[in-house]
Amino acid sequence: MIREAVSGIFIFGSEVFITHRQNYLRAFPGYHAFPGGKVDKEDSLEGNEDDQRLFSEDPLLRKFPGRFMRALNREMKEELGVDILKLVKNKKIIDIHEIGIGITPAFNPYRYDTHFYIIELAEKVLLDAAKDEAQDAYWSSPSDILKSYKKAKVMAVPPIIMILEALSSDIKRRDYIELSLKYNPDSEIPMIESVYGVKQFIPMSNTIPPADRTNSFLIGDKGESFLVDPSPKNKDEKEKFFKSLESHEVNGVFLTHHHKDHHEFAPDFALHFGVPLLCSEDTFQRIKNIWGENYFRGIEVKVVGEGDQLTHSLGKKVILYHVPGHDEGQLALANESLDWFIAGDLIQGVGTVVVGGPEGNMKKYMNSLDRVIQLAPKFIFPSHGIGLGGTFKIEETLKHRFMRENQIKRFLGEGKSKEEILELIYHDISPHLLPLAMKNIHSHLEKIEEDENE
Repeated sequence: MIREAVSGIFIFGSEVFITHRQNYLRAFPGYHAFPGGKVDKEDSLEGNEDDQRLFSEDPLLRKFPGRFMRALNREMKEELGVDILKLVKNKKIIDIHEIGIGITPAFNPYRYDTHFYIIELAEKVLLDAAKDEAQDAYWSSPSDILKSYKKAKVMAVPPIIMILEALSSDIKRRDYIELSLKYNPDSEIPMIESVYGVKQFIPMSNTIPPADRTNSFLIGDKGESFLVDPSPKNKDEKEKFFKSLESHEVNGVFLTHHHKDHHEFAPDFALHFGVPLLCSEDTFQRIKNIWGENYFRGIEVKVVGEGDQLTHSLGKKVILYHVPGHDEGQLALANESLDWFIAGDLIQGVGTVVVGGPEGNMKKYMNSLDRVIQLAPKFIFPSHGIGLGGTFKIEETLKHRFMRENQIKRFLGEGKSKEEILELIYHDISPHLLPLAMKNIHSHLEKIEEDENE
């Protein structure tokens, strides 16, 4: 479902007002954005007589649909404590114009048809950003925000970057900008760069629902760029991926771990670009055992591990971190200043992490989560879903695992079997996911036993 939304871009002189969203928000946590939100049903209703007259007669407002202006006014009141109608009445707004519409791509679970409105102020008014929405908010020139973005210090969706780029050349530009993601779904796969230097390709993959795509990242400076986890679901998607990479340099392929939805067709990418494939020793051996010796035929495989340097990104070293638990050989990667952290399947933006099988260990998994929390990277990229600000999602995942462990301990104390525990804990999930849920229960039981024997 695509919801209508509005966003207000206040400008004064050479500056714009931008917010840094809280890391705990469900939609776009930790992102830099212009304030706004979805159009509600009540926004289609007319207000009091004076407001209705202003919406229909004032030249700044009457050119736009009433529901959008009412939504914009409501959102600015809620998020910034400012009343656009009062500003119009008091001649504190010089102009309002729509700069573009951004439609959230289909791969994002939260989809909006967002109308972006420039609100040019006659004087700099007080804008007090609501703390439950914004961890920070400030006036700045568009070029200075872009400078921070190009140092990997700011995370933002493509329409925000496009608007900042447009306004940096002319703060008062009035021409309409096409803000939707530019790619041909029939011949290419989508790519976004919400953190500069971390190109996130999003192909369809053979992963576990509700996810249907696995992120593949292209990172690294010129001459040392690595494609991380290329795993398109079939040959057609692979050809789309090759097409999308035509304008990019690939100097190596890196695999975070051995699960199929992270390496399927990966050897084809290494052969296509004539580059080595890097992974942990555990990942290499597990893939060979499952897929056979010929899987890596004709490819130079390099074994890497904890603490190794993979490449440079924006001049900074990219370091590997061993994060077992979901998969024994899983490696994460981050730049040395921990501006960003590619976590593999340590957490999910879509769905839930399964811990089980011969490669899984709940104790190691929870320790890996805690390790990343202590590292405190600024931005985290899961294998499925968009990038996330801070470690909030990882902290919540660890809390959830401890909660599940305590539930299972209580049920064990009541004499429940693992089948009864499964029914009690996972009574509301789809039947086809129950075997995966049982894997998690087994892993918790093994951890409980391991802790008791220490």
